[in-house]
Amino acid sequence: MFIIIATFGVITLLIPAFLALIENDMKRIIAYSTVSQMGYIILALGFGSALGLTAALFHMFNHALLKSMLFLAAGAVIYATGTRDITKLGGLISKTPITALAVLVGGLAVAGLPPLNGFASKLLIYEAGLEASFRTGGVIGRLYLLYTLIAIFVSALTLLYFMRLFYSVFLGLPSKLTLEARKVPLIMKMPLMILATFSIIIGVAPQIIVG
Repeated sequence: MFIIIATFGVITLLIPAFLALIENDMKRIIAYSTVSQMGYIILALGFGSALGLTAALFHMFNHALLKSMLFLAAGAVIYATGTRDITKLGGLISKTPITALAVLVGGLAVAGLPPLNGFASKLLIYEAGLEASFRTGGVIGRLYLLYTLIAIFVSALTLLYFMRLFYSVFLGLPSKLTLEARKVPLIMKMPLMILATFSIIIGVAPQIIVG
């Protein structure tokens, strides 16, 4: 039963990651990432253990925090430039560095890089996967190990598509839309700073959430 849940989870985390790699709409990239990260949560539940449940709940909390930050950042980009198409942007970091920082922190955290909160919960998921593999053994155990390795691989894909997004929007040569971009008001930047700070704090001290 649990291996079926885990199989559904690994399919859910894998397919949207590939779709995000070829998408140019900023909000759709984040939406694909949302579905992919839900796959991690389902996979963790599919490991069928208390550790897997803890990992799933922790990643769900982190996912809510990070996606709130990323969608707010996307909203700030759209407010400033009037477009969601990352191919029409570039060099926006000079216009709105706080938004750029929020996208960078959010992308790295979703990809599971330390010392951010996404790393802490993904590490727990990987540990739950290895524990399930050793606990069950046989064919099922080998499948759990394979699924854990796929989850790690998808984290690398996640880093790739978020770095593509970040480079396209914030780095490179400024586009016409960037040069004409409106200033992002403080009321839109404050939540980004707060959420980015929480991401770092929870990453450094995950025991605040998981004990």
